[in-house]
Amino acid sequence: MAFAVRRGEFLALVLLLGSTCAFAQTTGELTGRVMDSTNVPIAGALVEVKSPALIRPRQTGTDKEGRYRFQLLPPGTYEVMARMTGFVDAIRTDIRIPLGETITVPMTLTVTATASVEVDTTPPLLDVENAKAGITVNQKVLSNLPLGRNYASAAVLVPGTGTDSLGSTFYGASSLENSYQTDGINTTLDRSSEMTRVCLGGMVQG
Repeated sequence: MAFAVRRGEFLALVLLLGSTCAFAQTTGELTGRVMDSTNVPIAGALVEVKSPALIRPRQTGTDKEGRYRFQLLPPGTYEVMARMTGFVDAIRTDIRIPLGETITVPMTLTVTATASVEVDTTPPLLDVENAKAGITVNQKVLSNLPLGRNYASAAVLVPGTGTDSLGSTFYGASSLENSYQTDGINTTLDRSSEMTRVCLGGMVQG
C-alpha cells in the first residue's frame, strides 16, 4: 500500500513536470533596455508590444535601469514601441519571437525637437517730446501722381495736411507758420519772403 502511494505521487510529479515543460515550450520572451541617445537608462518609460498573435497589445514599464520584460508571448512577429514624455517614440518592427526563446530588443529614445518663439511684451517707447509726421516719396511715386510742378505739392500726401492761398498747411496751422529746411539748412525766411511776394502780387493784380 505504501508502495502504491509512492508510485502515485511519482506519476503526479511526472505529469506536473511534463505539463510545465509543454507550457513553457509554447511561448517566448522579449526583454531589452530603453536608453536615451547618450546611453543613459530611462526609468518609467512605457513599452508596448503588438502582434497578430496577441488578442490585444500588452504594456509594461521600465525599471530604474531602463529594463523591460514580456513573458509568455506566443511565437510570432511583433512590433515594439517605447514612449516617454519629452522624447520621440521609438518603434521597432518585424521582431520575431521563436518558440521557447528569449529575444533582446534595445530601444533608443531621442529628445523631442522643440521650437521656441520669444514674444517681447515690452510696449514700444513713444517720443512724447517730438511729434513728427512725414513720408518718404521716391521718384516713381512722384511720376505716377498728378502733382503740381512745385515740389511742395507733394506735401499733401502726408496725413493732416492741406493748402491755403500761400501753400501747404499742417493740422490746422496756416502756411505762414511752417518751417522749411533744404539739405539740413533752415530756409524758412527765404520761403516766407517768396510767399509774401506771391501774396502781394496777387493783391496788386486784383
